[in-house]
Amino acid sequence: SDGQKDVIWKIDAKGETTVFASGLNTPSQIAFLPDGKLVVADTGSSTIRSVDVSGAVTIIAGIEKDVGDNDGAALESRFRAPIGVATDADGRIFVADTYNDRIRVIENGTVRTLSGSTRGFADGAAAQFDTPSGLAVWKGLVLVADTGNGRIRSVEMDGSVWTLTGGGNEYSSNSTLSAASLYRPVAIA
Repeated sequence: SDGQKDVIWKIDAKGETTVFASGLNTPSQIAFLPDGKLVVADTGSSTIRSVDVSGAVTIIAGIEKDVGDNDGAALESRFRAPIGVATDADGRIFVADTYNDRIRVIENGTVRTLSGSTRGFADGAAAQFDTPSGLAVWKGLVLVADTGNGRIRSVEMDGSVWTLTGGGNEYSSNSTLSAASLYRPVAIA
């Protein structure tokens, strides 16, 4: 994903690169759906896009350059510069809606907010994030690089949130998860 050149590069087994998809606007995190389609958080256009095996790009959620935070039908929903995407085995697409401070999910042609509301920090059912960036799905959880809060957060499928690590004040490389201090994490795998 090349946010400066607005393309997705393909690297073959020999290490040679070719442009796989173009016409994007600051693409960020990418993930693959179970059917092999590539999903892209197209940050600059505030949309989520898919790329098929031929490199054809399609908007699957959001309206190009029309920002907002409304849920609903995927092509009528709005995002605000999403940076992170992750997928699960069921084909759900999780989105770090970065500047809306929310984690959202695209499923069955609709977008809904899974967790988050306004910028801040809170765990539990009324969770808050501060500039969530990277996402990963792991053992039924959505892991979030909560950049502004300096934490890695775990989102349950019911939307409740707990902090996995960060927010502490220990700077040693051997600290416990709860004591660890992270400085603006942006990615997770």
